[in-house]
Amino acid sequence: MDLVFPPVNGFLDKFKVIHGGHKVLFIQSENSLVGMKRRLELIRATYAIPDDFIRQKIFFLGRKNDIRTSGDINSNQFQDIIKGQHGLIGFDILVVDPLISFHNSDENSNDEMRRLLDNFSEFCESIKVTPLIIHHHGKFKQERGVGGGRGASAIGDWSPNTWELEYKEKIRNLNLFIKKLEILC
Repeated sequence: MDLVFPPVNGFLDKFKVIHGGHKVLFIQSENSLVGMKRRLELIRATYAIPDDFIRQKIFFLGRKNDIRTSGDINSNQFQDIIKGQHGLIGFDILVVDPLISFHNSDENSNDEMRRLLDNFSEFCESIKVTPLIIHHHGKFKQERGVGGGRGASAIGDWSPNTWELEYKEKIRNLNLFIKKLEILC
């Protein structure tokens, strides 16, 4: 919501976002339509934005009457589907959640992951969208460095900006850690 409707303090109260008609396409595999509706109800409690307006700004790539999907972000067929949605709705932010669900590469191979992510960057640049990729932690939290997530270190190296979100359920607190930051446009 902070990307679609940038608050005065910016995305996550820290990063300025260019104001304008941002539209977001979510490509995700984990949250059902029912689960996402529950999440959006919580989000709407924070933002006084009419549902009709939200429906004009936030979109989900889905299949079979659901908002979950699958595919390989490196395949021409899946990229053509994304391009088709871009032509229909004109989104400028593309969220991939989580990375592991949208590729067939060896997540522990630096070569394979770097090639995958570099190709995906070229694809996003070709349709003029900003990618935001969600990548989960492994079993053990890394305290130092930019790698942060599980798998190849090339994933963290590729990312121009790496943020970690940590939710402490007992105290209902969300912490943001900036592991790597380049200039945001």
